[in-house]
Amino acid sequence: MYARSLRAALLAATLTLALGAASATASRSITISPGGEIRGTTRALTFKLEEGTEVICAVTLGGTLARAIAKVAGTHVGLILEARTAECRPTGTAESATVRMSLSTPWRMNYHSFTGTLPNVETTLVEIIGWNFLIQLRALGATILECLFTGEAGAAITTRRIEVLAYSASESFRLGGLVMCGTRVEVRRFIEIGATQRFGLL
Repeated sequence: MYARSLRAALLAATLTLALGAASATASRSITISPGGEIRGTTRALTFKLEEGTEVICAVTLGGTLARAIAKVAGTHVGLILEARTAECRPTGTAESATVRMSLSTPWRMNYHSFTGTLPNVETTLVEIIGWNFLIQLRALGATILECLFTGEAGAAITTRRIEVLAYSASESFRLGGLVMCGTRVEVRRFIEIGATQRFGLL
């Protein structure tokens, strides 16, 4: 179910551009320049839990982008090698929040589709595989929720941003606290990347 809902969100982002995409089937690859190492930051990545609490964090991501991508679903686009959070703040009754992202293995970015009026590619849509994070909420000195989520995200890479479109948790693990984790968690907000990326066709 989670994989279908994620792919549906990505598909919705490209439906209005289907006719334009059909006119350039001869182009087999998308180029990304400069590609290579990337680094992105945001002050307000939002995690919304099933029970209603939102946790807003500053986030820094680091990784790599391929310089050429075959237009085939599942093709390797890049890796997220670093993910750090800071200054997390909760809404609701929780007094403090912590979000820790797990990178025991790199998160893989796989190609899904693109948007734009060809030959101009505006956005490359990707799936981020293996996005894991731990959320802890505290109030009155006690842990009220501590959950580990694992799943994948749909994201759009533009010239200056990685925008999270959807997140689907395949599993959640309750590590502590009184509140059940659930499996519905939303992640939203764009992440500014330092170097301007330009897309082309090959």
